[in-house]
Amino acid sequence: MKQTYGVLNHRILWFCAERNLSLGQQRHKDAFLFNLTSMVMAYFSFEGYLNYLGELIAPEVWKDERHFFTRKPYDGTLGKYHFLMKITIQDPPPKTRRPHLTIIRLAELRNFVAHSRPEFGQRTARFSKKTGFPTEYRHELSKRVSKTKAKHALEDVKKLLGELHDGAKQYYGVPMGEPFGTTWSWAVAGL
Repeated sequence: MKQTYGVLNHRILWFCAERNLSLGQQRHKDAFLFNLTSMVMAYFSFEGYLNYLGELIAPEVWKDERHFFTRKPYDGTLGKYHFLMKITIQDPPPKTRRPHLTIIRLAELRNFVAHSRPEFGQRTARFSKKTGFPTEYRHELSKRVSKTKAKHALEDVKKLLGELHDGAKQYYGVPMGEPFGTTWSWAVAGL
């Protein structure tokens, strides 16, 4: 017996992003770690949905996506987004503010995490008036991740992909419901 199946990995990543956001918004010693994970998973879900949608509405481009999306004006993940916005007859939002700026920052975070290096240096120590000890050094990741940034990341990814999905439904009749549904896999028994 053969079985037909499908897995929407972008939805699994989105569920992971939402779950980690929920944990990261609580007062918890690991809130930073949950928020970092939430932000990176939101970006991965963003890219995963672009690939899902691209394969549906522009299969000829996605056959050679690694080559097509390595040159201007559509290079990288943001290039995929701009390409899909163009073919669904939409203008991307301004790059200088949310929600588009959030995606740019998430791409930077993704690259920083994927290509991380140790941080070394010296600084002039500042002492806490409360404790008398030097204040904690703010490493680069701690400057890029916060509860607010994590919350904005999920809001903005959801907004951008929702708009893209609506445009794709209008022009191409895209199946499978919303980008972030609760069902991420299915199987149908064959003969």
